[in-house]
Parts: sequence; structure tokens; C-alpha cells
Amino acid sequence: MDRPRFTSIGRPVDPAWPTNRAILLLSVTVVIVVAAFRLLFGGLGFLPAAVAGLLAGGTVFFAWALAREVDPDHDLAAFAGALIALPAWELLGSPRFAAVVLLLLALRIVNRTVGPAARPLDSIAILLLAGWVAWSGDWVTTFAVFLAFVLDATLTPAHRSHLAGAGAALALTGLAATRSGFPPSISGASLGSLGALVLMLPFLPVMARSGTLRTLTDVDTRPLIGTRVRSAQALAILAVALAVFVDGTGGLAEISPLWSAIVGCGLYGLLPARGTPA
Repeated sequence: MDRPRFTSIGRPVDPAWPTNRAILLLSVTVVIVVAAFRLLFGGLGFLPAAVAGLLAGGTVFFAWALAREVDPDHDLAAFAGALIALPAWELLGSPRFAAVVLLLLALRIVNRTVGPAARPLDSIAILLLAGWVAWSGDWVTTFAVFLAFVLDATLTPAHRSHLAGAGAALALTGLAATRSGFPPSISGASLGSLGALVLMLPFLPVMARSGTLRTLTDVDTRPLIGTRVRSAQALAILAVALAVFVDGTGGLAEISPLWSAIVGCGLYGLLPARGTPA
């Protein structure tokens, strides 16, 4: 209960919850299996194999965490996203975890799954991470952060101070665009990456059902606000679409956990029985 005094976007994975224990077990299993496979059959040494296992396990875990933000009413949908993330990692390679974490935090300031509005230290931490991502030239992710601040400042209940955060994020987007070449290069989406976007279409009914939610916020146990959750869902889709249109398969690979989360939740939503509230 002391956590909200310092952050309103941190969601510790409490192993007391069965689903949290399950994702921890799944992630550790992926780390061990992938590392062992690379060591025994991939011709890698112990350290490179261990790194590959950690990258795979991290990808699976973050896909699960992101799925909790884009479909908070269904715990099991997050595991569908986690399972999709592993073959995506194998095919596309490891994501850029700084961008993935930044997108995760951006979604949380919009949908407020924790409850209260972001604390000043939360906003500063997001902008610092956005600065690091911007320096690498990733303007898509920093632009998503800009939109997240704008949404949080305008959606009810509005957090007006985030208009200043939006201004700072917009400046970082300009920096990132300059670092990546100005105007930003548009490589165009490949056939494969366009197919990946099509796989997100089943998520649209999930958005349609998110107007009224049963899940309560972590801290003050109030119902989540449908307009905020839908806005975060739209932001997630936009981030993936922009990444694909800007950098094709490479852009998809960089934030593959978010794509996996969206696809997994969409496919889970097609099942006759869609699980229980989160």
C-alpha cells in the first residue's frame, strides 16, 4: 500500500496471485529451454545461450504485461499474447526493450489501471526514458509518448499538468526525427509486415466491448474508465501500425511484444468463452 506514494504506473508482479505465478513460471521456463536449446543445438557458448534465453523470456513477459493493459478484463488473454511472443521472437529477433517499457508506461498513464494519475516522478521517469529512446532515433515511440501525455491531459478526469509533458515529448520526437534523418525515412511496409497488421483486426471487437469494464483499479478499487482504456488500446494499435509503415518488418521486430499482446487478446476474444474478469 506504500507503493502509490512513489508511483502510479508501477504494477509489481505479486506471486500471491495465481496468474502472476504462472507468468513467472512460464518466463523462467522459456529462459531455461531457449538457453539449453541454443547451447546444445545452436552452437553457442554458455554466455550467449544464456543471453538468448533471457531475451526470449523477457519478450514473453513483456507481451503478457502489455496484454494486461490492452485487455484488462481478461487475465487469460495475456497468456495468449505471451505464447505468440515466443515464435515472434524466433522469427523477428529481440525487441528494443527500452521502447517496449516506454510504451508499457505510456499505456498505463492513459488507461490508469493502477488508479491515480501519474505522479511527478512517474512523468519525469517516462521523459528520461523517452530521451534515451529519442537519442537512438526512434521517433515513433516518442510520438506515442507525446500522444499519451495529450490523452491523459484531456480525458476525464484530466491531468492538465501533462500538457507540459506533452510539450517535452513533442520536442523529443523532433530530436528523434533529426537523429534518424530529417524528414524521417519511410521504408514502406513489406507484405509480411502488412500481414502482421491484418492479424490485429480481431482486436477491434475487444475494443468495442471495452466501453464498460468489470476490472477494478489496483489501488483505489474503482472500475476502469472505458474511454481511457479504449484510448490506450487505440494508441497501442497506432504505435504498431506506425512502426510497420515506417520501418517494415524491422519496426515490427522492435516492438513485437506489443504486437503479440494485441494479436493474442484479439484471438482470445474470438473464443466462445472469453475467460473471467482480471
